[in-house]
Amino acid sequence: MVRLSCAGVRFGSYLDEKHLFTWVEEIPCFDRWDGDTLVLRSGEISEVDLRNLLALFSRYRLPMQQLAQFETGTNKHWFKAPSTFWYLEVFGGDDLDSSQG
Repeated sequence: MVRLSCAGVRFGSYLDEKHLFTWVEEIPCFDRWDGDTLVLRSGEISEVDLRNLLALFSRYRLPMQQLAQFETGTNKHWFKAPSTFWYLEVFGGDDLDSSQG
């Protein structure tokens, strides 16, 4: 099981909160909620699942660095691309800075 913290989410309304839980439950790698922790099934998650998690974590301002653990040799070309909107929040600037130096 993979556990991702979702503590401290600030919702704009009741429906905003409801949509977070509904959205997560539609992601196939979802297993369950454990308090404010999102529990995912073990194993490599699909590209679609990872892209949904990236969007969800960005939308709800959840700590995106937790998603770095899903980098694989198969997805690195798109997941760790410095041009993506999530790159700095997931991976920080270390790789980008070192490639320019």
